[in-house]
Amino acid sequence: MGRVPAPNEVILSGKGAKSRTHGRSLRSTGTKARTRVGRNRISILNKKLEARERELAEALARQEATAEVLRAIANSATDAELALRAIAESAARLLVVT
Repeated sequence: MGRVPAPNEVILSGKGAKSRTHGRSLRSTGTKARTRVGRNRISILNKKLEARERELAEALARQEATAEVLRAIANSATDAELALRAIAESAARLLVVT
């Protein structure tokens, strides 16, 4: 009983596991608690993954908007109104995304 199991280890015990036949059979002990801890850890990791995916999607939207603005500026170096319109449209899209 002094031995502490590793998180992915199952302990088998003969204590209290009498069968109808002679002798004893083995049963697992403590696996439910470890399973609950494992599920909680998975739940936390899933929430972190979802947060990272949202952050990544927002970063991608910002990069796409920046690229669009830069293309508009490059294509309309002499027409400031066209470039400003592209900047305003990209800003409006970013505000909807975030």
